[in-house]
Amino acid sequence: MVVDRNKSQTIGAMFTGWYASNSPYWLTTRIFYHKSDSDLNVRRIPYSGILSGLKDRDYSMRAMLKILWSGLVNAYDAAFSIVLSNIFFIVLSIPVITLPLAVAGVYYTNYQIASGESVDWKTFFVGIKRCWWAGIRWTVVNGVVIFSLIFYFFFFLTRVEFWATALVGLILGILAFWVLIQFLLFPMMLIQEKQAYLLALRNTMIFIMHWPGFSFTFLFSIIVLVVASMFFPPLWIFLSIGLVAYLGSYAVYYRIESDRHPELFSDPRRE
Repeated sequence: MVVDRNKSQTIGAMFTGWYASNSPYWLTTRIFYHKSDSDLNVRRIPYSGILSGLKDRDYSMRAMLKILWSGLVNAYDAAFSIVLSNIFFIVLSIPVITLPLAVAGVYYTNYQIASGESVDWKTFFVGIKRCWWAGIRWTVVNGVVIFSLIFYFFFFLTRVEFWATALVGLILGILAFWVLIQFLLFPMMLIQEKQAYLLALRNTMIFIMHWPGFSFTFLFSIIVLVVASMFFPPLWIFLSIGLVAYLGSYAVYYRIESDRHPELFSDPRRE
């Protein structure tokens, strides 16, 4: 496929991972689109800049809080749709076997809200129709990974050796990080041209490395919501799951699109 570096780049910027060209220390950013007939554009970022240069592109804390607040205001405006998607998710999750469909529906609905599309009660079921296979992959992979980590956590917890204690701490850290990145991963699958799980996993990791402050600002807000829901269980039924899906979707959509098309977004650093 011919790479057109001069063609204007539109919605759907995504990172696809490592690329070896003249030097093995380059990180490639491939730009995907929702349209199947779009060109593939490539720009390279020096590997040495991941921890320094790329971090400099992140927003200040004040700007990130403004973006988060803007997202919450948008969520308030679409509160009925978010609550409805949450209720649909709960009902569809009761048989357990239909959990992947519920995941697909709730994330698709809230991604549409985050990206400014109009939604109604049918949007949830449109998401199931379009993303059911992505929902199955997301659910199965997470089930296997989380079950394995929990199994080994309890296995090493019974050992008294120092190395076993260190492994228990390492497993807990991996488990916590794995669960957190899943909140961003499904929206990555939705914004990609192909809803590939491994590609989305790679993209999510690069997204976090590229904008660590921005990523963890939204992830921290999700943690606060989850903890609050543990003390007030009705939130799970009416709001929490839909809002978690919305916040993850808003983070992915806003940060990628504002980087690719800054003229379409107000700069919170200047407000």
